[in-house]
Amino acid sequence: MIFEVPGEAKAKQRPKFSTFGGHVRAITPKQTVEYEHWVKLCYNNEFIRSGCQLDYDKTQPIEMKIEVYFTPPTSVSKKKTDAMLQDVIKHTKKPDLDNIIKCITDGLNRVAYDDDKQIVSLIATKKYAQNSYVKVTIVNC
Repeated sequence: MIFEVPGEAKAKQRPKFSTFGGHVRAITPKQTVEYEHWVKLCYNNEFIRSGCQLDYDKTQPIEMKIEVYFTPPTSVSKKKTDAMLQDVIKHTKKPDLDNIIKCITDGLNRVAYDDDKQIVSLIATKKYAQNSYVKVTIVNC
């Protein structure tokens, strides 16, 4: 299964903690919850578009490839923009790749697979492109 998540990738944010009735509660930030729902929606749209046919078994170990694309900043020169788009200049800015991965894999829990513990192989990259989006590929091992 290959699908895309349009728009700027979001990193998983740290939960906020509060006490209620003497008990500690962890609250997931709204931006993280919304992006995880967006990832689910994009996966479900591709699932429906493909005729509700999975080309992998969602109960088995899986390999995942996550490609994150960012638009170059508008403040850089044309020459630098071209170098970014040709992958000569790498994307080393925030958000951190590991936090983006966590947000995507958590968003796909119980949708694309039973649990993200089934992911046994993962390749992830950050690059520049004309448009911001995330491309996710899921296959069985």
